[in-house]
Amino acid sequence: KFTKERNWNGEYNFNDFATKDDIFFNNDGSNINISEEGFYQITADVAASKLSAVKTTWGIIGPAQAGGWDSDTDMTWNAADESWTATVELAADEFKFRANDDWGINVGGSFDNLTQDGGNMKVAEGSIAGNTINFNTAESSLEVSGTAAITGTLTANQGSTSITGGSVATLAATGAEVSVSGGTVATLNASAGSVAVSGGSVTTMEVSGGTGSISGGTVTTLKVSGGTTNITGGTITTVDFANTGNLNFKLAEGQSSTSYTLNSISYTTRDNNERNVTIDSGVSVNLATLNNGWGMGTLTVNGELSVSESLSMATGSNNSTTNNVITGSGTINTAKLIIGNAGTYNISGVTMKIGAGGIKKDPNNYWGGYTKTNLGAVLIEASADWESDVDTLKLVATDSASTVINTASHTVDLKAGISGTGNLTKTGEGTLKIGSKTNALSGAVEVSGGSLSFYNTEADASTT
Repeated sequence: KFTKERNWNGEYNFNDFATKDDIFFNNDGSNINISEEGFYQITADVAASKLSAVKTTWGIIGPAQAGGWDSDTDMTWNAADESWTATVELAADEFKFRANDDWGINVGGSFDNLTQDGGNMKVAEGSIAGNTINFNTAESSLEVSGTAAITGTLTANQGSTSITGGSVATLAATGAEVSVSGGTVATLNASAGSVAVSGGSVTTMEVSGGTGSISGGTVTTLKVSGGTTNITGGTITTVDFANTGNLNFKLAEGQSSTSYTLNSISYTTRDNNERNVTIDSGVSVNLATLNNGWGMGTLTVNGELSVSESLSMATGSNNSTTNNVITGSGTINTAKLIIGNAGTYNISGVTMKIGAGGIKKDPNNYWGGYTKTNLGAVLIEASADWESDVDTLKLVATDSASTVINTASHTVDLKAGISGTGNLTKTGEGTLKIGSKTNALSGAVEVSGGSLSFYNTEADASTT
C-alpha cells in the first residue's frame, strides 16, 4: 500500500488504481503484491489512477570508467546488505549511475543527494574531493580502501563505514558503526554510535558521545568530551579531556597483562565536569603527567599507574566530594602529588608511592584556604625523602582498617598534620614527621618500624 504520510491516515491500495502493470496482483484483500523479486522503480500516479513498475539493474557510465559514455560498468546486487556494488578504477573524469543500460532512469548530482537526471559527478583519480557524504539509512555502508582519498568531510549518520586503507580528511560519526583498521584519518569525530580503531593511523580522535574503542593502530591525540572510550591496544600519544567522559584502559580478550605508554592525560576546559579514568587489573599505564582538574571525577586504579613527573587533582567550584576520588586496589607511582584548589578529596584502597616531589598545592588552581584529603584504607609509600606543604594540605584518616604510611628508609614530613577518627600505622625503618599547631587524630596509632615524631610547625619544636 501507499500512504500519504508515515501513518494510516489515508492510503492508496490495489483497488485505487484502475490501470496496473501485469507484474502487480492481489490475492489478500486490498494489499498490492508483486510477482517477481527485484529492485524496482515504482510509480504511483494517483491523479491518473495508474500504477507502474520498472525492474532495474544498475551500472556506472561516463569517461571516468573504461566504457566512457557508450557502455556501462555493471554493478552487482548484494542482497545481504541491500546495496549495489562494483570494484572499478576511476580516472580523473565524469560519471553517473544509470539503470538498465538506458538513460530513462539515471541519477547524479552529489554523493549525499543523488537525483533523477542530476548533473555529472567528477572525482580526482581514486579520490572523492571537496564533498560532504552522508549516509542516512541503517542499511548504508561504505568502505574506503587501497589508495582512495576523501579530502572533504565524510558524515556517517547510520549504517556502517569502514576505513581499511586510503585516507580520509574528516570522518564525522553521528550514529553509525565506524571502524578504522588501516589507512589514515586526519580527524575522527564521534558524537553517537560506535567508533572502533584497530589499525591504521588517526591524528585526532574525539569521542563526545556513544562508545569509542582503540585496540590497535596509532592515535596521536584522543579527546574525550563525553561517552565511554575503551582502550585494549594500540598506541596513543596524548589524552585531552574536553568535558565529561569515561576512559578505560582494559585487557584485550585472552591477555593477562599489558602496558601503555603516553605523554600525558590532561584537561582542556575549566568546568565542573566529571572525568573518569579506570585502569583495570593487569594493565600498566606509564606517562609523564596526569592533570585532572576542576571537578575531576574518579581515578580508579586496579592495575598500575606510573607518572614520572606529577599527578594533579583539583575540585571545581562545585567541590563535589563524590567526584574528587582516587580509588582502586592497584598501585600508583608518582614523583609528585599535586592537590588543587581548596576543597575535599578522597583517596582509598590504592597503594600510592610518592617520590621526592612530595604532596604540594597547585599554584595555578589554588584558591586559598585549606584542602582536605580523606585517607581511607590506603598505603602511602615513600620512594624518596619528601614533604607536604605546610598549613594548606590537611590529611584526614577516616578508616578503621588503617591508613598505612611506609617510609621505607626515607623521611616523610607531613607539615600540615593529620587528623580524623581513623587509624594510622607507620611502617618502614625511616622517619615519619607530623607537623601542625594542632593534630586531632583520635584513632589508634601504631608504629611497627622506624620512628614517628609530632612537632609544632609554628614553633618548629619537635617532640618524639
